[in-house]
Amino acid sequence: MRTRTPPHIAEREAKVGGPPVLAVSVVEVAQRLGISRNGAYALVASGAIPSLRLGARLLIPVRAIEELLNAPVEAWRQRQL
Repeated sequence: MRTRTPPHIAEREAKVGGPPVLAVSVVEVAQRLGISRNGAYALVASGAIPSLRLGARLLIPVRAIEELLNAPVEAWRQRQL
């Protein structure tokens, strides 16, 4: 079941000429990848998706997601081991 894009994400995506988004929350990653929130947190905990903590926030660099999606399938499978 696909969830609706939250308004704050839709607004960020709709901005033209604004500063680039460098990192997103785990929830945003889950929504963008079409996976569950718990699944996204599990991938972060396993190290399959790199993250950084800024204070209480857990953020995922957008570049890391792009690299993950652009990597060959075999390389991604190796990250899962």
